[in-house]
Amino acid sequence: MSYDKIEVPEEGEKITLKEGSENELEVPDNPIIPIIHGDGVGSDVGPAAQKVLEAAAEETGREINWMRVYA
Repeated sequence: MSYDKIEVPEEGEKITLKEGSENELEVPDNPIIPIIHGDGVGSDVGPAAQKVLEAAAEETGREINWMRVYA
């Protein structure tokens, strides 16, 4: 799938619903997570949150593949 001005990471997998479930997620070890940096508080909080989430992922043997999206 292609998007205008959005680059989907080559590495990483989609987070999906578990088969037969309407509310239980199947999260791979290398999920693609969208992030919006924004122009308000997001420009300060976004990068800091990324560092925290990356550290948590590393502690659990996972890797986050960020996909920057625009509001």
